[in-house]
Amino acid sequence: TVNDLLDATKQNLKIREIKGQDAFVEGVTLAPVASPDAVLAVVAKAFGARAVASTKMNARSSRSHTIVSLVASKTSASGAFTTRCQLNLVDLAWRTST
Repeated sequence: TVNDLLDATKQNLKIREIKGQDAFVEGVTLAPVASPDAVLAVVAKAFGARAVASTKMNARSSRSHTIVSLVASKTSASGAFTTRCQLNLVDLAWRTST
């Protein structure tokens, strides 16, 4: 299941792919930010919503895979062009024996 960690009401979201474009999660919350501190605040909120459980190896082991996509864009002073880049950070849940 794909759930939105920034909006608990958004559960079971669908992963979509449009030919010639990137895959995306339909209806996921986008959080515009303007500073590194704002990015960290959004990521901290999302990580606080992940499913966790206790194991013998770790008291708070993540049970959620998490994807954080950072998109940055800059428009030229003339407005003639915009440069856009995207960085995807992926945290895969690790299953340990209990």
